[in-house]
Amino acid sequence: MSDEGGLFDAVLESPEDGQLRLICADWFEEHGDADRAEFVRLQCSLAGVLNDLPLYAEGFDPWQREARLPLWRRFLETAASGVPRAPELVRESGLLQSNRRRWNGALHRRLAKTPLAGWVGSRRCGIRGWAYRRGFVEAVACTPEAWHDHGHLLRRALGPIRYLRLHVYDARITASWWDLDLGGLEVVAVEGEVLAGIALRSLLTAENARELPVLDLRHSQVVYDREVDSWLSHRPSYQRPRVLYHLPNPLPPLHYPPPFLPTMPQAPWLIAWLSGG
Repeated sequence: MSDEGGLFDAVLESPEDGQLRLICADWFEEHGDADRAEFVRLQCSLAGVLNDLPLYAEGFDPWQREARLPLWRRFLETAASGVPRAPELVRESGLLQSNRRRWNGALHRRLAKTPLAGWVGSRRCGIRGWAYRRGFVEAVACTPEAWHDHGHLLRRALGPIRYLRLHVYDARITASWWDLDLGGLEVVAVEGEVLAGIALRSLLTAENARELPVLDLRHSQVVYDREVDSWLSHRPSYQRPRVLYHLPNPLPPLHYPPPFLPTMPQAPWLIAWLSGG
């Protein structure tokens, strides 16, 4: 396993192996990419901060942070005393800001050799963007159709995806959501959709989900549905997802009641599912 492709495949096969990622960092350094080596090591050491779900719920999600890197760096520099490991985060974001175009270029070239060539770049494209965790792409934003039809290919081309953001502004949720592969994902965010009835049930019971991820519905409207509410209430506890949801203010005529818990002003984040049936 002495080439970059072999190391990348190994990371895909064993995404939880932190030591393997450090071996990749050594490879990058030995082949003249000291910045990427330092970046991998920093992100691995910062995994407890960068992958922290409460921070994610407060807006520290991978896409928002990378989309606003200059603002994020200024925030770190001015609020250093209140942010865990701020100097390392400043260095990590600086490395990413300086090298992201080059590193992303390699991913674009990889995608160009697949059926996904031309799928990245604009709002109309199936792939809306990605972000790095532990030195590799672990977050991707795309349409449900892109993930449904090409999720395996996206994993093979980009990295060990753990965060998925589904953009559904220009597409309705359909029965195909039953077939979404959510295996290995930590967070699934849904952007710009009214979720009700069978659509919500489909998302919560994707056939291939080995472990139910956190479902981020803060940018969606969840409509009350008695049939689905009854169905959710009778699910075994081990099959119940954790849901992150903002309750609209003022309340719409219909809204989703407990077991979903909204984020409240006195608690900026809450990832919750009531344990009671």
